[in-house]
Amino acid sequence: HEYYTLRSFLESNGIEVVMLDEMTITIDPLLSNAIGGIKMYVAEHDFDKANKLMEEFELNKEQNEEES
Repeated sequence: HEYYTLRSFLESNGIEVVMLDEMTITIDPLLSNAIGGIKMYVAEHDFDKANKLMEEFELNKEQNEEES
């Protein structure tokens, strides 16, 4: 579910995200390790911005976990 939350966060900040192997993992979660999980792709020109947003996302996630 974190993939979908991150995807929504990136898209709400204007970055288009393409997810590969999403359906495969949804249908058979046990294949996740074998195929390397869900892959998220962004346009090359959005890469740096996406990395910064991912860092912010992780920071917020950690802060929320500590508060719980």
